[in-house]
Amino acid sequence: MAGGDDVEATPAAGSRDDEYGRVRVRVRVQRVLDQPLTVGALIEAVLWVALPYVVIGVIYASCHIELMGQLESAFSARFTVFADLVSLATLIGLWPMLLASSLLCGVAGCGVLL
Repeated sequence: MAGGDDVEATPAAGSRDDEYGRVRVRVRVQRVLDQPLTVGALIEAVLWVALPYVVIGVIYASCHIELMGQLESAFSARFTVFADLVSLATLIGLWPMLLASSLLCGVAGCGVLL
C-alpha cells in the first residue's frame, strides 16, 4: 500500500454503519437497564465508590497527625471518651475540604477548625 492508504475509513455521519453502531450501543444499554436492581447490588456499588474516598482519607490522615491532635483537643469538650475516634472520622470524612483549605491558605484546616 502506498503512503496514507493504510488508514481505516470511519463511517460517515448518517451512514448505515454509524446508525447500526448507535443501535448496538442502545441495545447494550437497554440490556443493562433491564436487569433487576437489588439492594445488595446497590450497596455493593456504594461500597465500591466509597472505597477510594476512604483510602485517600486514611492516607491524608496519616500525613496530617498534628491536625488530628488539634481536632482531638477541639472535640474533647463534647466527646470526652471518644474524642480521638471522632477526630479521626472527621479527618477521614472531610479530607477534601481540609485539602482545599490547605491549598488556599497554606495550612491544613485553616479557618475550618473550631
